[in-house]
Amino acid sequence: MSGGTGFPALSMALTNSFNPSGNSLRIRLNAALSASIDFRSTPIGLMTSPSDFQWLSDTAVVFDGLSSRAYFFDLNGKVIRILTLPHPFSSAALDPNRMRAYLAIYSSRYYYADDRFVPGSDSLIEETSLIDGRALGSIGTPVQYGHAKLQFLGNDVMLARDPKSGSLAVAWPVSPHVEIRGVNNRLHLDLPYSGNFTPPQPKVVQLAPLPMPPDVDYQRIVYGMDVDSAGRIYLLTASTLQTEPIWSSKYHPPHEVVEVMSASGETICRIPLPFFATAVAVARQGQLLLSDSARGNGAYRLTYKCLTVGKKRDDN
Repeated sequence: MSGGTGFPALSMALTNSFNPSGNSLRIRLNAALSASIDFRSTPIGLMTSPSDFQWLSDTAVVFDGLSSRAYFFDLNGKVIRILTLPHPFSSAALDPNRMRAYLAIYSSRYYYADDRFVPGSDSLIEETSLIDGRALGSIGTPVQYGHAKLQFLGNDVMLARDPKSGSLAVAWPVSPHVEIRGVNNRLHLDLPYSGNFTPPQPKVVQLAPLPMPPDVDYQRIVYGMDVDSAGRIYLLTASTLQTEPIWSSKYHPPHEVVEVMSASGETICRIPLPFFATAVAVARQGQLLLSDSARGNGAYRLTYKCLTVGKKRDDN
């Protein structure tokens, strides 16, 4: 999720309020959370998994990963264009100056064959034209995790674009580091995020009877990310260990913090959250918007003040 240029940033890219049967989609404006835009145009019925929202001038672009499409809406909620993209994707970032989209394709192109998970691509991120939808190149290399299911879960990366420098930030959900790539898409800086705890090693668990594939019990570290106009990185991260597997009836989400990092890799501050969230967006300086899309609990507006400016990553 991202805010945009020329508009107040939006409350949440999408708060999972998409209702396929009701043929509606709602996006709220930060400037007035009580106001909303409802998209009820007929082509919306083709949308299956709206996940990322960004502004392109005065046009709202909604990325739909499973259907491999980008939907362009005017401010009245009318669909003015539908762009078919080359492959399914799980996250997207938009470069309005170059009319490019960056799509996290690796974890969305897995399939199950011969009793095993098979990657459909060696590419982590695909650069795509927003003019005609053509694939323009690939970016990045998947992390190797040694377990088939963790291989695609662990490479379900989150993307955010620095609106000032044009750099692309890439965060991994189970690996404690963030990559910053320059506008030429070459690796510019690697920020090893130290985190607040040491996650346990993943465990292989056979939940379903053979020949069904084994599952994997693992600790997710990063849940969401955004970058503000000053290049600061906001990582929504777990701050405690999970005590039970996610499929257990005893599972409770871990506590979380938002780690605010400078573009050089220093921790500016850590913001503890009083609730669980799965996505974060920068509204303005000193204010974040978060949502728990997995549970449909809507959006939260959080005002904060950094008290530990300039501290290194290992400091609290």
